[in-house]
Amino acid sequence: MPLIHQAPERKLVFVHAGIEPASFPNEPEETYLWTRSDRFFNDEPWPERDELRNLTVMHGHTPALV
Repeated sequence: MPLIHQAPERKLVFVHAGIEPASFPNEPEETYLWTRSDRFFNDEPWPERDELRNLTVMHGHTPALV
């Protein structure tokens, strides 16, 4: 199975663990499997980039209370 599935026309990303907001979509594939970065769960410090604007990331891996 692919490590990530993107639906850019709907601004959706499906991934196992998450993405790295600072480098998405140019990041190592291991990020999609293993990231547990606190930056991922807090959208306030995400960089102002077109790739991230209005993006919804569907993921599993790490439970968190939001």
